[in-house]
Amino acid sequence: MSTPSDNLLDREVAGREWEGLRDLALRSNPQLNQELIERAYWRAWEVHRDQKRLSGEPYFSHVLAVARTCAEMNLGSDAIAAALLHDSIEDSPVTAEALAKEFNPTVSLLVDGVSKISGLRFESREKAQAENFRKLLLHMSRDVRILLVKLADRLHNISTLEPMRPEKQKRIARETMDIYAPLANRLGMGRIKWQLEDHAFKYLDPSAYGRVASMVGMQREAREEFIVTMRDRLQESMNKNGIDCAVQGRAKHLHSIHRKMRSQNLREGEVFDLLAFRIITATVEDCYHALGVIHSLFTPIPNKFKDYIATPKRNGYQSLHTALVGAEGRTIEVQIRTQKMHEIAEYGVASHWRYKEEDKASPTASGDAERELDFLRTFIQDLEEGEWSEDPSEFMEELKVSLFQEGIFAFTPRGDLHILPVGATPVDFAYSIHTGVGDRCIGARVDSKMVPLRRPLTSGEVVEIVTRNDARPSRDWLSFVKTSKAQSRIRKSIREQESEQSESLGRELLEREFKRNRQSMPDEAALKLAAEAFGMDSVDRLVQGVGRGSVSALQVFHRVHPPEDKKSGIIESAQKLTQLATSLGGRRQKGVRVEGHGNMLIHFAGCCRPVPGDRIVGVITRGRGVSIHRQDCVNIVGDRIAEERRMRVDWDAGEEEKFLVSIQIHGDDRKNLLADITGQISKSDVGIQGGSFRREEKDLSALVQVTIEIRDLKQLEKIIRDVRKVSGVRQVERV
Repeated sequence: MSTPSDNLLDREVAGREWEGLRDLALRSNPQLNQELIERAYWRAWEVHRDQKRLSGEPYFSHVLAVARTCAEMNLGSDAIAAALLHDSIEDSPVTAEALAKEFNPTVSLLVDGVSKISGLRFESREKAQAENFRKLLLHMSRDVRILLVKLADRLHNISTLEPMRPEKQKRIARETMDIYAPLANRLGMGRIKWQLEDHAFKYLDPSAYGRVASMVGMQREAREEFIVTMRDRLQESMNKNGIDCAVQGRAKHLHSIHRKMRSQNLREGEVFDLLAFRIITATVEDCYHALGVIHSLFTPIPNKFKDYIATPKRNGYQSLHTALVGAEGRTIEVQIRTQKMHEIAEYGVASHWRYKEEDKASPTASGDAERELDFLRTFIQDLEEGEWSEDPSEFMEELKVSLFQEGIFAFTPRGDLHILPVGATPVDFAYSIHTGVGDRCIGARVDSKMVPLRRPLTSGEVVEIVTRNDARPSRDWLSFVKTSKAQSRIRKSIREQESEQSESLGRELLEREFKRNRQSMPDEAALKLAAEAFGMDSVDRLVQGVGRGSVSALQVFHRVHPPEDKKSGIIESAQKLTQLATSLGGRRQKGVRVEGHGNMLIHFAGCCRPVPGDRIVGVITRGRGVSIHRQDCVNIVGDRIAEERRMRVDWDAGEEEKFLVSIQIHGDDRKNLLADITGQISKSDVGIQGGSFRREEKDLSALVQVTIEIRDLKQLEKIIRDVRKVSGVRQVERV
């Protein structure tokens, strides 16, 4: 039997669906611009009428579902129209300019903000993902509804993943759990948050999802009977005490049940203890009155009461929370809130925004909404000022960390309020004031007393930052700062300092080398040609490379003044080695290509163990062919190896080829440290070839060295990042 969505290509069926959307939207807001939404509806129908989703459904069913969610959130006419048109730019020749003319600039802005970057090719999916998030966040600074439409879009996409490949299902689910659900939470959108989490849970841990869903399904009849009994008893008590309210009862959502069962080590039969009730009142006074009534009815559980009305959550959420031992000895959770608080808890920022339909004025928000959006404004300001990392992996990690952080608040001596994540330090506070203050920070006074810069702040403290004009950020700060702004700025400053030092040292080494050979320093044009020969885009990069040791001063000298006899010597040596390789029956080492030579004895140097992604150089050895080193290997930098013994080599490795590399981990000497480290490494599907463990008695630490088999540098860097997350790990470095 077909459903309306199966026949949405039929105009008559589409017309009935339009009436359903219109009625839903008008129930939330009778003042909506119905004519604008209707034009957008039929324009979207025309754009998508010939398109199908992977499931075989008409693509139009997707944009219709997104529009319905936006109507339920009461986002206004422009946002509902944009929801209908949100895929028009990506999926058809329609442009943002055309939408602005056909509808209005606000609809165009919203559609363009939600659309992915098109017309550009990225070197990796990770890079594309990072750039699309940057675009989304930057556009959102002009209208927060861009993000709300995007959340509605993701909600329908995550609920329709069935036809996709398992690996794509998991990738989208992980992105949803790591980014979109926390974003919804930070915006106070509880209903959207739990729906996103439940759908993502289904694909991230199918077996656990199946167990929880089956358990809840089998107990539904008994659970619903208990909920009805408890709800009626609570409602009766409220009525007797003259409290005008509505009582609701429900089971926790699937992901919430799973998370709580794991954290509290609950068995399946104890899921009855995870029931929740809401009492929605007319006034704040009634909330506290209702709390007193239920505490007189049932035994409250100590330390489970939380007053989020007096002290709202960072995202604006307000409720009284308590846990009770209810009928039959079962634990129940009760939330008490006003109707307005309930709307904010369900739809967060969306519940605050109201739009002037007549003159299309910019949206305005209540004071609560302004405070809710503070963290996003800081987010976007840092993004606009280039404070976020350009590296896609770092950017996405910073984004995830920022979204999960809970907040504290601290004040400047002048009384300015700054909201920071839990565990933030005076350095984070300094950077929240201004980048320049953070860069020049040398100390801090908290409540008029000097404190260490690594000391965590607590809410309500007054923080005064001590600065010095010639101060610079310290690398050590990265071990304790919590905010993405501080982390990004410190990394940027360290890179700048290292570049300055490398450039100064590199210029000194070059001048010394040219002077030693009785030549004057070449002009910029000659150095530019040398830089290009080494694959560098500027003279500065070349000079910095000399300072870092990735290219020697002698190599640069020989590029500017090539020694003809030595060049021929290299070729002659190479030819001899080729003959030797052939005569010995030696096979070419996989993974590396020697320029101009196809059958040469090659081996990887054990001193630096290069992997694909490292910058490498070949060194001619006696009787062993060419040894492949990293360009920064201590055994070949500077003048240790004569120029005529060096050969250009390039990576030529297939995805199936593996390379050995060792990492060293310094951490706390605790139980199961080694097991946790190897377990984290194993998650990346790499082979562990060996390892060692040594205790350092003097500081109660441990030194772990692990040799692993990997594909390339990118995989190694990910493993190092993952190992750094293991509890007790202080430092991870490549050996």
